[in-house]
Amino acid sequence: MRIVVFILWMLALMAGAWKISRRPGRPHPAPASAGCLTAQQKKGLPHWIAVRAMPPNWLVRAADLVKPQDGNPPAIAEFAGKYVACVIAAGDSLVAADLATTQLIPVEKGKLLFPLPLFGADADTLNAGQLIGLFDGTTEVVGGAEVAAVDCRAACVAWLQLSGPERQLLDQKKGTAFRLVLRSVK
Repeated sequence: MRIVVFILWMLALMAGAWKISRRPGRPHPAPASAGCLTAQQKKGLPHWIAVRAMPPNWLVRAADLVKPQDGNPPAIAEFAGKYVACVIAAGDSLVAADLATTQLIPVEKGKLLFPLPLFGADADTLNAGQLIGLFDGTTEVVGGAEVAAVDCRAACVAWLQLSGPERQLLDQKKGTAFRLVLRSVK
């Protein structure tokens, strides 16, 4: 008799677990803005206007900003060389509260960071959120590598998010001067 009760109890538990697993999930709440200001909150604050969309970790350069029509912006040096901490759309106001002095690089699950030295025009144009292909001569070594951030405090380095095999391949080719091709912006 005990065995029958135990089996019925196990079946009831399994049926309950199955029923719970089939329930539609609750929608996840929108992530907190982590201190990002709304357009309304930015009104009246000293600002620049973003020329292009800038994701978090975007290294702000003078070419990314234009003067607003409604006032005098702060000195460009207060913005250039800092990192965007909030998502900024093209045409949005960029205020000091939207910036950080260092980048925060979240590593996606299953990805590894790879530091890629940047030279010449690549150091001036490559930025966070862009997808690039790396070529050794005419052979594409890695395609669709995401630039997580660019750090130009000393020499410029792009931090790429790569899969394990891609990272291993680039580690084997250390010292190679790769040709970079911009694929798209994320």
